[in-house]
Amino acid sequence: MPGCEVLHHVQRGQHGPVLLFLHCFPTHQAQWLPQLEHFARQYRVIAPDFRGAGRSVVVDPTITVTMEQQATEVIALLDHLGITEPVHLIGLSMGGYVAWQLAATYPERLASMVLCHTRVVADTPEQAQGRHRLAAQTLRERSAEAILSVMVPRLLPESASPEVVERVEQLAREASPEGLAAILRGLAARPDVSLLLPTMQHQCLVISGELDAISPPAEMQAWAAKLPSSRFLSLPGVGHLSPLEAPALFNQTLAEHAPW
Repeated sequence: MPGCEVLHHVQRGQHGPVLLFLHCFPTHQAQWLPQLEHFARQYRVIAPDFRGAGRSVVVDPTITVTMEQQATEVIALLDHLGITEPVHLIGLSMGGYVAWQLAATYPERLASMVLCHTRVVADTPEQAQGRHRLAAQTLRERSAEAILSVMVPRLLPESASPEVVERVEQLAREASPEGLAAILRGLAARPDVSLLLPTMQHQCLVISGELDAISPPAEMQAWAAKLPSSRFLSLPGVGHLSPLEAPALFNQTLAEHAPW
């Protein structure tokens, strides 16, 4: 988004290849804390707040922040940090939507991709309308509560611990209503990227969750099969947020199977 300050971000580690962690909605970069602490031992790890999330501020209540704009800001962050070598991207849900835009527009900046709990199809008209209604309600009520009441039951299975539920709610509440609304509108406008899949040249690891109600394993496995170079894994007992629900399992899966 032209004229915006650089995305708020955290960095850990000084040496090794760069791992770029892109978060889901409605959380922010702190969702990746278990991964950042683990992988900083061997890698340089970076996790930004997308525009509108966490401390990457949006103040205009009318703005739409598209996935294409988020991708452009991620590249601007890498440039700001002096990172010119291709990075290994790990994108969860919305982070996966931004990953598709990065792969399409800036393929030379990526070395590989890990695509977690994400989709390739656009919202249906009904889904897009629902996001716009949530955006309006969030602005009207000046809180994330409407978003949480709709999304938490879908993001997390009934078996999720109270601590994980509380953490997701805390992360969402740390964004401004303007930022949450801007992202919701951008999610409603995201394109279908199905035709991009056969053109992908990056090695990809695709991670789903056995209990994921938003991006079910069968759906993810079907589109993963269209990628020229990919491996598909479904993690047992988790929903849409496996890095938070089962961080040790997620970290082990990356360590053993990620293409870096």
